[in-house]
Amino acid sequence: MKTPFKFLDAYQYNDRDSFFGRDKEINRLYNLVFQSSLVVVYGLSGTGKSSLVQCGLANKFDGPEWLPLLIRRQSKDLKESLSEMLDNALGTAKTAQQTISEKVQALYVKYFRRVYLIFDQLEELYIDGSEEEQEQFYAVIRQIMDDQLQCTVMLIIREEYLGYLYPMEKVLPTLFDFRLRVEPMTDSSVREVLRKSFEKFNVTLEPPAENRLSEIIDNVSRSRDTAEHGPQKSLVELPYLQVYLDGLYRRDFKDAYPDATEIPQPWPALELTEEEIANFGKIDDVLEDFLLEQQTDLKKVIFERYPMFPEDMVRSLILTFVSDRGTKRPLRVRREHGILVLDDFIRRKVKRLIEMTDEQSVAQALTLCVDRLEAARLIRDSGQTLELAHDSLAAIIDRQRTGEERRMAELRRMVQVGKETWQASGEYLSPGQLSRLEDVLPQMELEPDEIEFIEASRKEAEHKRTAERLDAERRAAEAEAQAEKERVARRAADEAREKALELQRLANRQRHKMSRYLMAAGIFAGICVILLGVAYKLNHTAKNNLRKAEISEEQIKEATAKERLNEAVNIQETADSLTAYPEVRLSLLQEAYKTTFIDTLAATDTNRYQRKLIFKQKELDSMVRILDSVMHLRKRPFK
Repeated sequence: MKTPFKFLDAYQYNDRDSFFGRDKEINRLYNLVFQSSLVVVYGLSGTGKSSLVQCGLANKFDGPEWLPLLIRRQSKDLKESLSEMLDNALGTAKTAQQTISEKVQALYVKYFRRVYLIFDQLEELYIDGSEEEQEQFYAVIRQIMDDQLQCTVMLIIREEYLGYLYPMEKVLPTLFDFRLRVEPMTDSSVREVLRKSFEKFNVTLEPPAENRLSEIIDNVSRSRDTAEHGPQKSLVELPYLQVYLDGLYRRDFKDAYPDATEIPQPWPALELTEEEIANFGKIDDVLEDFLLEQQTDLKKVIFERYPMFPEDMVRSLILTFVSDRGTKRPLRVRREHGILVLDDFIRRKVKRLIEMTDEQSVAQALTLCVDRLEAARLIRDSGQTLELAHDSLAAIIDRQRTGEERRMAELRRMVQVGKETWQASGEYLSPGQLSRLEDVLPQMELEPDEIEFIEASRKEAEHKRTAERLDAERRAAEAEAQAEKERVARRAADEAREKALELQRLANRQRHKMSRYLMAAGIFAGICVILLGVAYKLNHTAKNNLRKAEISEEQIKEATAKERLNEAVNIQETADSLTAYPEVRLSLLQEAYKTTFIDTLAATDTNRYQRKLIFKQKELDSMVRILDSVMHLRKRPFK
């Protein structure tokens, strides 16, 4: 039973008559694509980014101005997906040897319309793509920009993955110059969507209509956790609104037309009452209840046809479409005679079922499940890939994981992150991470390259352990050698210390001996000083005595000189009285002269006497010469 609402499907070009509430965003995006050949469209999951481009923007163009190619990575390389999409658009095998730029140019020449390369859900490149694949994609877009082709590139990505584009900005510096953030719908926008949709699809509201609109908006609004204010009532997300309206319309139609099996065209008249809206419940309950309802119905069908399969087969199959990050995972598939052909990935996922029956039975059961899920609009089949209708559905399915399944998902995510880290920095899984994988590795259903990475990590860990062991042994040997050196040094130090102590003792003895010597020397010096003082005193005394003796001797000589002088004077006086006897007088004068011939030094202190004696001596000399002359004269007659 198909309702007029989109459920989880994006709005397409032909849905323009029922796409409401995004006129401002459409006009802004329309202006951006004329300003730049590279535009980034981002926003939270569920804000309607794909619908805005595929329906809103597409209907702004006339046919000749718009040649869109919607490219998804899905389960293959994004560059390969782009090349394949261009080949399909050109419809010729000759393009296989052409570059991406040449194919874009050929497409423009063929249709003479500007080419719009729309990379939807670009986060898949960072969820499942390798660093090498990302770099190749950056190089392709850079080449398209450098060639200045008649081409516009639009990148549509969830806001939480916007930071992953920063490495691309290094290749394309203008990447974020022209971007549009798709905001969640406001209350007024939602009311506009509801009014116009109900009017178009012949739905009326129990009066007062504005109250019914408020009740619907309240049921569709979902709470978000914010770091600043905690849980907050969020604005309405477009996919949830469509799911809610689809379910509400379906239930009301069954109540109004219980015998109808299909909804006729034109749309029949329906009225939504306050009671019906209240009984329908909140959006989280609606979507989860719908999913559980489809799982239950599908489980009954599978069990009737394949009773040998376990009861959790349907849930396990649906979980296959959810990545370990809680996002939808596209599965690349093909069919032969309408039956799914199991590739290696799906075969690993259903290995337990194949072991219980056979691969053909499992393929038939999976085909039945996929067809039923696609009919319920929970899965989309593009002909080459299968995927969940929306990430919001993936989040609900992810919550159904058991504790063990969540643990397996966490370990697989650890391996995936470890592999990405290894590709970026060359760092393998740590021994602690490997030990967590040891017991559960067979149940983890890993990709071959992930298993190879784990084996490489084990070898690297073993190599590190060996290197660490050898290093530890080397360090132990070095430590032992160092310890031996320290022991030798300690012994040498002890010996040196003993020698030093011995030398110190010897020095102490020498110091004590020297102290005694110095003491003796001091005593001797003191004695010498004393003796020197005594000698000095004695010398001084001796000098004084000598001087006194000399003075006494001089005094004696002077006294003697005085006495002799007196005597000579007396003799002279006697001689002077004997003038009658010249011979006698001469003899007396000679005797007086001899008497007065005294030591000059004896009279040094008595200058008066010395002068007097010298005078007397001169006088005597004169008298002697006179006497000699007299005697000479007297002797001459006697001859």
